[in-house]
Amino acid sequence: MNLFGHDKPKSAPAPAAHAALFEGLPTFHDADTLSRLFRIFKEESVSAKVERPRVMSTALDAGRGTASIRGYALRKFGEEIRPVIFLSSPRSETGGNFAPVDQPLSPGEAIQFHYGAAIPTTKDVKSLNFTTKGVYLATSIYVPQDPNNPGKPWSGTREQAEKVFGKEYLVRGEEVLEVRVSDVSAFSHRTNALTRDVLANYIFTPRIYILPGGGPWSKRSPGSGRYFEGVPNDIATLLEKTEGIKPIPSGLALVECGVDTVSLTHPEMIMADVDHEAARPMMLRDPNKNLREINAGLGFLLEFEVSDPIREAMMRTMPNKAGKETLVYLPLNLAGTVQLSTGGWRYNFLVFPRDLVEDRGAQRKRGGLGLKFAPLYALHPKSEGQNTYRKLMIAIGQRMKDDSKPENERAKIASVASAMEQRQRDMHDKHVDDKLKQAFMKRQEARRQKDMGS
Repeated sequence: MNLFGHDKPKSAPAPAAHAALFEGLPTFHDADTLSRLFRIFKEESVSAKVERPRVMSTALDAGRGTASIRGYALRKFGEEIRPVIFLSSPRSETGGNFAPVDQPLSPGEAIQFHYGAAIPTTKDVKSLNFTTKGVYLATSIYVPQDPNNPGKPWSGTREQAEKVFGKEYLVRGEEVLEVRVSDVSAFSHRTNALTRDVLANYIFTPRIYILPGGGPWSKRSPGSGRYFEGVPNDIATLLEKTEGIKPIPSGLALVECGVDTVSLTHPEMIMADVDHEAARPMMLRDPNKNLREINAGLGFLLEFEVSDPIREAMMRTMPNKAGKETLVYLPLNLAGTVQLSTGGWRYNFLVFPRDLVEDRGAQRKRGGLGLKFAPLYALHPKSEGQNTYRKLMIAIGQRMKDDSKPENERAKIASVASAMEQRQRDMHDKHVDDKLKQAFMKRQEARRQKDMGS
């Protein structure tokens, strides 16, 4: 890794973005707006969590990494101009590999990364989170200063770098990933993670289940190597009938929720007394050295209740989520543990990139699957664009924004919503679809004709 030549080129301060640009939960597509957002990369160093959705859906500890955003450039693709981000080589933090030998990066592969940045606006400076989606173009050599174009970076292949810089490119350059950006989503909450004081208003009674054997969502089919599609039972029956399961019903505190991370504290080692080789005392003496074995042998399932506004938002966007309407279930991978000086443990988890969903009522076929394991949203054939956890975070972020409004404005919104609900209740039994009404009248007429003929 290069240790020299990474000073950010000096540039004029980025003009303040209009405050209205970040109202709600915006997603930005056009190159001009993206270019204004990315000016921050020229002024300061920004780190990002990088993900490969294709790999994450087939491996527990691969396809994730942390990288630094070195800069960006605007390039022409056909008739369209798109920004290209330069990411330093991502380093895995979970003991796996961002790019396993048998799953190398290929041009056109979907890449997404998350970062936080302070964006100057016409009102104030907003500390926001961003989720960026794009496609991998190539691995190239990046030099912050182009000798033929001052103030702009240079990138190219090793052969091109050697022609331009000679052997000096080994000192001045760095190997980076080039990612063409398609869109960027901004999150409304102001911190990189939702902390305990915020979560306590929307999430209640967290409990965690530890399933010996890794949990069905983390198992692969011995024939195809793919994950199982699902199990016949619903999630409540699965938890009731799984042998050796260890519930942690009390003592848990949900302290932080990040982009795809969850942190909890508990006064004891929660994996103790689980009947599995992965939970032997020797493995738990230093869990951080045995994360791969623990995640392969134990499944972690987080359950918690949500407030009514969050429940309503979740059921609108994720009606087939597993469990009761008021409950949310998240399969997790252990990412690390910290023994607290005040006593107890802090457990850091990664949200497993597969949704737990259930077919209910008429959707569930006789003898069919009850609990299904949907792949990551980007790979699902009928994707909705976000998975359960991300929709939960968006719902909480939106609710935080609503709760921060003045009391009189909130009362006005509640009054309008109440009037709309009352109107819907009043009209519930008065509306008859015209086609349904015509079909009913035709059946009545056919029956009358039949009775007259007999």
